[in-house]
Amino acid sequence: TFFIDGQAFVGAQPIDNFRQAIALVGEGKSIAPPPQPTPVPEPTPVPLTEDISLEDAAGIQGDPNAPVVIVEYTDLQCPFCQRHFQQVMPELQKLIDSGEVLYAVKDFPLTSIHPQALLAANAARCAAEQNQYWPMHDMLFENQQDWSGNAGAADVFKQYAADLGLNAGAFGDCLDNHKYEETINTNLQEGVGYGVRGTPAFFINRELLPGAYPIEAFQQVIAAVKQAQ
Repeated sequence: TFFIDGQAFVGAQPIDNFRQAIALVGEGKSIAPPPQPTPVPEPTPVPLTEDISLEDAAGIQGDPNAPVVIVEYTDLQCPFCQRHFQQVMPELQKLIDSGEVLYAVKDFPLTSIHPQALLAANAARCAAEQNQYWPMHDMLFENQQDWSGNAGAADVFKQYAADLGLNAGAFGDCLDNHKYEETINTNLQEGVGYGVRGTPAFFINRELLPGAYPIEAFQQVIAAVKQAQ
């Protein structure tokens, strides 16, 4: 364990992580926990005998009649979720755009280690009220380092809303009132019931793929579920 100006920095990590931590301390921010799998209390898995409801999904894109449905349980502050967004989502987007995949996002904020995750999920849903879920979702992941560990994250999210051209008053009221907190927590409890232990986690039709896997893993599962149809 290392201490950078009094803040603990745990583990044998790459030099880039040290540089990032030093920069954060220099800006007066807290050092974020190192990326690692983020377990939740041991769930009692429920066999998926029917499709996951998308009624309370945060965002949905793709053809409703697509043969493959992917449901992602995500934490917008999770480094592994960010990696999925950066490295895998561009390839999945091709399948979405081609009509092969319907893609839905549900919230799974791990607030014990990601204190801004719940607020970020609220921000994305507040943007959805103005039909801007996906632009906000993308902006949150693209700029995760700017708000993760930032006590002033709410102001950052409001600036993102302004950058997207949203109605500032409506967005601010929604965010300040934590309008979607109950729905977000319902998503989380649902995921726990389905056997989700950390983020990201994906259901491809009814097949669970837990973790930030490369596109090849998704392609294999997609091929298998299509063959089984």
